[in-house]
Amino acid sequence: MTVLSTALELAQVLTPNSGIRLRDILLGIAGTFVLVLFIFRAVASYAAGHYGQVVTSLAVAVIVGGFAYFPDQAVSLLKGFWNSFVWS
Repeated sequence: MTVLSTALELAQVLTPNSGIRLRDILLGIAGTFVLVLFIFRAVASYAAGHYGQVVTSLAVAVIVGGFAYFPDQAVSLLKGFWNSFVWS
């Protein structure tokens, strides 16, 4: 019964904003990893002379950085785009 009572106590303490700090930390780590991969890919594409891939890799890196480091603003931006195109 102690496990059940501990789980009930934990459920009473949790709020809708309990995991936001953990989400921000994990998004920062994952975002940094993905950004490094895309920057490496852009440099390799530049060395190979594929300039279109360089531009594409940098554009995707900017988008991923926006979602990783500014998740709330990115979601509100997407909601704004969705509402402007769907409900116009």
